[in-house]
Amino acid sequence: MFGLEFWETLIASFSGALLSLGLVSEPTWKQSLLAVLTGLGFGQYLSRPVAIYASRELQLDFDNYLLCAVAFVLGLLAISIVPALRAIIGRFA
Repeated sequence: MFGLEFWETLIASFSGALLSLGLVSEPTWKQSLLAVLTGLGFGQYLSRPVAIYASRELQLDFDNYLLCAVAFVLGLLAISIVPALRAIIGRFA
């Protein structure tokens, strides 16, 4: 049902999201869960467009290695995305 590319980017973004938890001192379980889910979402859905853009701008080969690297970095940035999402949600709540 899902191809190998899907699972590779899922594992890469999950790894980045888990690693991002080490950057915060004593996160709560809600922050941890939100960071991992955000990392998975961002890594899974934005890795392909970002990798295509990077391959065009930097003249890189578009392959699974680049796609997984982008997914990992997006997952790693999840811990900084969570406070921004909370601030946006807080304005409307």
